[in-house]
Amino acid sequence: ADIPVIALRDNPWFDEDPSRCVADNLDDPSACAIPRDSVLAVDFDMADSPDNVLPVDLTEQWCDAEYCPAINGTMLMWRDRDHFTVEFSRTLAPALAEGIAEVWSPGETTINEDVVDRLLSPVGAN
Repeated sequence: ADIPVIALRDNPWFDEDPSRCVADNLDDPSACAIPRDSVLAVDFDMADSPDNVLPVDLTEQWCDAEYCPAINGTMLMWRDRDHFTVEFSRTLAPALAEGIAEVWSPGETTINEDVVDRLLSPVGAN
């Protein structure tokens, strides 16, 4: 059906809980930054993906070139070893919208009315 698929690069996965590290290091939460290559795949290679798979990589929103910190300014980023806090997630909306807009525009796609009709029909109707 040539439906565009947005492939969002996964966020880092830590061995230890970054938020617990911050709680243990309130005087120096920067001590909780983990080397990027140890918690995130080095490459986000989408070269072998089908043409309708469109990659969006927001890594720069949560890691710098070398490290993935546990805080952004004074905001705790991680709820646990591999999930963002709600507060930090909300800050990602503009970057996500921009990343999607860079790879896909709804106007570029034509709707196949037959496919839409089949998807919206009651089960067994077709």
